Amino acid sequence: MGDLTGKRIDQTYDGLIKTDDEQPIDGTRKRLQDGVGNDLPVAVYTGGMDYYGTQDFTNATVLGISGGTGGTGTSGTSGTSGVNGAPGTPGASGTSGTSGSSGTSGVNGAPGSEYTLGSTQTGSNVTLEFTEVGVGVTDIVIKAGSNITLTDNGGNEFTIASTATGSGTSGTSGTSGVSGTSGVNGAPGTSGTSGVNGVNGSDGTSGTSGVNGVNGTSGTSGSSGLTIDPTDGFYAAYYTDLDQPIGTPLDPQQVEITGTTISNGFSLASNVITIQNPGVYEMDVTFQVQNANNSTADVSFWLVFNGTAYPHSTHYRTLQPRKSSGDPSNTTISFSFVGESTAPNDTLELYWTSDSAGVSLNYEAGAGSIPAAASVYINIGQVSNLQPSTSGTSGSSGTSGTSGTSGTGFGIFNKIGTNLEFSQHAIYNTVAAPGSGPISLNFTGAVDGYSVVLFHQDSTVPNFGIGLRQLTNSMAYVTGRVNLIYVQYLGGTGYYTIQQY
Repeated sequence: MGDLTGKRIDQTYDGLIKTDDEQPIDGTRKRLQDGVGNDLPVAVYTGGMDYYGTQDFTNATVLGISGGTGGTGTSGTSGTSGVNGAPGTPGASGTSGTSGSSGTSGVNGAPGSEYTLGSTQTGSNVTLEFTEVGVGVTDIVIKAGSNITLTDNGGNEFTIASTATGSGTSGTSGTSGVSGTSGVNGAPGTSGTSGVNGVNGSDGTSGTSGVNGVNGTSGTSGSSGLTIDPTDGFYAAYYTDLDQPIGTPLDPQQVEITGTTISNGFSLASNVITIQNPGVYEMDVTFQVQNANNSTADVSFWLVFNGTAYPHSTHYRTLQPRKSSGDPSNTTISFSFVGESTAPNDTLELYWTSDSAGVSLNYEAGAGSIPAAASVYINIGQVSNLQPSTSGTSGSSGTSGTSGTSGTGFGIFNKIGTNLEFSQHAIYNTVAAPGSGPISLNFTGAVDGYSVVLFHQDSTVPNFGIGLRQLTNSMAYVTGRVNLIYVQYLGGTGYYTIQQY
């Protein structure tokens, strides 16, 4: 930074700043110069300072001065206006309505006294006649008094009440003619009467009956054979009123039978049922089975006949696990057997086993009005009996007499086919030659309680016809095997069960 201390004016004047007129600053702008007269880019006066040329304020701080507004940018070029669409074609003008008919011109009044237009006539019984209306006159006014009557050229009179114009009134349009009524339709012609039916010819006279021939003397009747009442069948019902837990898993265990409900032709001792009479029987069995295990258990039931396991008689079932600790699951298992006893005192037994302990045949005691539930139910009924009847001896021949008839008995009838009848007990087909195809019923002569046994085998399940109803304890039909179908007729319905032979 320069310092003038100790320096002479002649050595430093060229670096000093002065006004261009070398006079004090006043209201006139004065350019500043250096000591040798070079103009500086600024002028001063008592009202302010003016700058010249380009000023660089990059390193300066300007206070109290608002920045100037930037210049407005150049406006973009306006887009070309779109071409106006062609004017739409004017719509067709609507058809003008038909002009109404003009009223008929009024009739001119009858001739009378002639008065100058614009004059006033007073008095009564005055006759006015207008022969011409002057130029520029549009209305003729008649002021009404009393008893004013106008008469037209035809002598027709009419009275005016207040004012009236000189123009005749428009004639009324003529009324349209009334349309003619439609002609009445002619009444329909009367139908012709029906012809009279011809008279029926009279019945011919019946011919006389021929004379009956003389009956020959009857021979002596042979003694009657043994007759068996078909209603006297053999039956029994048994039950067990105690729990029967399985002993050793998978070991055969005899089913205990402790009580008899009804019995005819059967006896019970030490869990063994004795069939006292030969015949074909159906045996229905129901077990109440309980599983206390927390897992499934398999059980099997089968029939023992005369001390030997009966072929194809095992029924197998898987039991559900218990519901919870102390709450076992319970299952009802039911099935049927149909078989033949060929000798008196054949025996029946039931056996069962389980693959795990904790399974039992469960007895539930009665509670209040609810009776007890047995652990085992057994119902046995006769399908047919095989006791043959004995023939009566033939009677001795009398003159023209007939031989005595053989005594009849009630037994079983062998038939072939699948159309089942119930007029007698019967067995249809055989194990060696079973029937096939749809099964139907013939109720002609059917007797309530009569039953039949059908041996049937087919590659598809047969169609069981109308009137057949399957019992709930029946097994399902198994294709490719001999099915033993037992049907009993009761009140128009054949109730049936199925077993596999």
